[in-house]
Amino acid sequence: MIELQNVCKYYGNKLALDNVSFSIYKASVIGLLGKNGAGKSTLMNIMTGYLPATVGDVVVDGRSMGDAPQEVKSKVGYLPEKPPVYDTMSVYEFLCYVARLKGVPSRSVSSEVNNIIERTALGDVTKRLIRNLSKGYQQRVGIAQAMIGEPKILILDEPTVGLDPSQVVEIQSLLMEYAKKHVIIVSSHILTEISEICDRILILNEGKLIKDCRVSELSNSNKKHIFIRVDAERMRFENIIQKSLANCRYDYKGAGEPGCSDWELIVESCEEDIRKRISRIVMENKLNLLQMFPVNTEIEDAFFDLTAVGHIK
Repeated sequence: MIELQNVCKYYGNKLALDNVSFSIYKASVIGLLGKNGAGKSTLMNIMTGYLPATVGDVVVDGRSMGDAPQEVKSKVGYLPEKPPVYDTMSVYEFLCYVARLKGVPSRSVSSEVNNIIERTALGDVTKRLIRNLSKGYQQRVGIAQAMIGEPKILILDEPTVGLDPSQVVEIQSLLMEYAKKHVIIVSSHILTEISEICDRILILNEGKLIKDCRVSELSNSNKKHIFIRVDAERMRFENIIQKSLANCRYDYKGAGEPGCSDWELIVESCEEDIRKRISRIVMENKLNLLQMFPVNTEIEDAFFDLTAVGHIK
């Protein structure tokens, strides 16, 4: 459905994208990851036709962005990081305006907009001015405008920013349903969200595509993350970790209960069951282990290893 062919982008003498190529041939959800400044926004702007590539091309359904820009753009819906809305319009007025801009036939505008409003759960705010909506509802309006016209490619930059947990679940369900017949490319800093909804991962680093794989292949089995809660104050248990778990990295998560402390311990895989070792150390120090369970952070570990960023001291 969409193919990038050796895309490069220069801003003056600065190379923002370096020979990026990939193809997506079937309906799916693709996660686009990278640190700030890695080139994600530039790449999305080129895929939508908002920016031209310095070198290379974007092809959608066999049509080149360079040769047929209007036709290609009509097949792509886009939600940038800041929703592109006119806040002096009502939700319904704005979505009708977008439908006309996208070439929806006049006789179909009302039904198209009503359908999108229902799918994005905007029915309670259709008559309200966009500027008077919460950030979460404004984000929904941004997603709705991207979906109008049923574009084959939907590109979303941080689509769940500002949404409460229940809204996040609703939007994720909406995207999963949409992805049955369309390509969705999602950029997000919430790596657990990417792992939940995406089939495939693209990772950019310093303008280069350094990883292109299925989510199931993006794992780091050499590390284990264990959450624990102990009945000890932070300073006391931190001294115990440094003394008895010298090869273990750790992250203090806060005081989950009065007089207690929560921790995430990160250890390299070893033959010994680390949970037994933790339990033994806690007992030897005459403390109580109140909670302990593994934390699934495979995608985070792999991402930070690939981009060489240490995220936990």
